[in-house]
Amino acid sequence: MRDETVTISTMDKAIAGALEEYNADVQSKIRTLVDNAMRKLVKLTKATAPRDTGEYVKHIASKTTSDTP
Repeated sequence: MRDETVTISTMDKAIAGALEEYNADVQSKIRTLVDNAMRKLVKLTKATAPRDTGEYVKHIASKTTSDTP
């Protein structure tokens, strides 16, 4: 966070900028946590899947359907 002087007339823009910066940080950290959790889930699911023919395990994967910038 930056230290800068803000006047009443620019306070709305300063608050919006700070919130956008915070939002970007939170989204980045959540995306990292979700990616790590998904990798672990796929690995665990493959490890515990039935192995009759092996076809089932080949199709276990994760896929990103939408990603917020």
